[in-house]
Amino acid sequence: FSGAGTILLVTVFTLLRYCNPTVYHRADAAAPLAASRGWLSLTLATSQDEEVRRAGLDGWSLLELYRLNCRILMVIGPPILLVLVPAHYREGGQMDVLGRLDVGALPDHSPLFWAHASMVWVVVLGVGGCLLVAHREFLERRFVWLQTIPSPQATTIMVENIPAELRSDQALQEYFSGHDGLFMRNSDQIVRSAYIVRRTLDLRNAWDVLQELERSRALAWGGAEGVTEASA
Repeated sequence: FSGAGTILLVTVFTLLRYCNPTVYHRADAAAPLAASRGWLSLTLATSQDEEVRRAGLDGWSLLELYRLNCRILMVIGPPILLVLVPAHYREGGQMDVLGRLDVGALPDHSPLFWAHASMVWVVVLGVGGCLLVAHREFLERRFVWLQTIPSPQATTIMVENIPAELRSDQALQEYFSGHDGLFMRNSDQIVRSAYIVRRTLDLRNAWDVLQELERSRALAWGGAEGVTEASA
């Protein structure tokens, strides 16, 4: 079932690349038809640096998560399929095929229980090793990404829960970089500027009321001038 579903999804994706190249076609490919035939080779030939450049760090992280799942299955899958499954099938007795693979079908004091205990450590060590390798690679790319973020994104932070006495641009900046500030240095290189985000809901409501009064006054002045001209 899984194999048939994979073949179906690959076929549908290939047809979509041919029918809708604007969405499913790489811009640097030679032609939509050629790209639809060779998308798998293009995918396999794409380097991780190119993935980060095209999809960003988040997109690369999602792809790396899929690859991590594949690596984990390649590590723990063969021992389970080649050792536990045949042993369970042999020790399962007269039960059906699926029943033989159940650990509950093993007789008491079966030596396969020791195999299960050993397989637990195989899974723990295999998954842990894959996670450590993936985490180390992610940290390397994460630090590179942090070092290459352009300003002002790289030099901007958001501060919440500001006390009432610091809720002004000047007071907040002096709190961090003033003479007696948090960094104990009076330098513009530490905090270049500070800006307090205002809650303007009440101000917007008052502005709408003011605009409505302005329109009413304009209409009233226009009506008064018309009455004056008619009386003249």
